[in-house]
Amino acid sequence: MKFSPYNWNDGKNNNSLLTEQKSIKAEFIEIGTKFLRELGEKGIRVSAIVGSTSYEPSPEDDIDIFLITKKDLLWFVFLKSLIVRKLYRYDRICLSLFMDERFSVDYFQRLDDKLIISDAKHAIVIFGQNFYESLLEKINNRETEPKVPTNKIKNEKFKIRHIKNLLLNLISMIVVLPPVLIKGMIASKKLEKSKGDFKIVYGWRKFYFDSRKYGELRKKVNGTENEL
Repeated sequence: MKFSPYNWNDGKNNNSLLTEQKSIKAEFIEIGTKFLRELGEKGIRVSAIVGSTSYEPSPEDDIDIFLITKKDLLWFVFLKSLIVRKLYRYDRICLSLFMDERFSVDYFQRLDDKLIISDAKHAIVIFGQNFYESLLEKINNRETEPKVPTNKIKNEKFKIRHIKNLLLNLISMIVVLPPVLIKGMIASKKLEKSKGDFKIVYGWRKFYFDSRKYGELRKKVNGTENEL
């Protein structure tokens, strides 16, 4: 059931719909928060709930998760997220947007898409509030630079840890990416008729679902549908 702000035929009915939406939102936030707590904070800078849940969700919606990971750990965190989702049967959770801390700084620095800015400001941050706020400030003040650890290799111990992270991330990417791409292609094909199809955009520092509907909405809002 989707609430329309233009449907004012019955005040009592609309109040009922609003109450139902608030209840759905609270339930979705609770599920999303539990998932993110099960996932933990290792390798993660920011964990947040985004998408329709951060606005006014409908019963059939997914719970979209946004994670900013530490440098060179995106695919390790993504693999871990898939395992937690499967293990604890969080079927409604959608792992829709991942980026690492380096990519996030550059991305928010050049962000000028009105719809994405609105979505970013509506994000329900569960962990990493300070870092996320510094990213949001970057939208309003281009001179403000969020603090990102430099991770300078000062000795052999740091160097070994850096190499381990790189290997861990690479192995995780090799393991998880092929099945995710195949499953995504099949799911997208099934949704073509309803214009719910999407493409998967990925790289060493980013992963997200780019749906046709969201692209069309962005185009209406600001006349662009540039990739992240």
